[in-house]
Amino acid sequence: MSTVLNLPVEGMTCGGCASSVRRVLAEDEAVLEVLEVNVAERRASLRVDEARLDRARLAQRVEDAGFSVPG
Repeated sequence: MSTVLNLPVEGMTCGGCASSVRRVLAEDEAVLEVLEVNVAERRASLRVDEARLDRARLAQRVEDAGFSVPG
């Protein structure tokens, strides 16, 4: 079953940052679709497979790309 996850992302300042976040999240096995990465709202909206979802793994991917996921 899929659901929409809004993931907070800190440290994005431009479209290039958003593209980097989009790319690393799209590579995760749980992510079915990256719906939006919004710099101004500091979040990424994803459609994810709940059975495969590991929020800590997603956060680590974002952090490895140079950004942070609060909370």
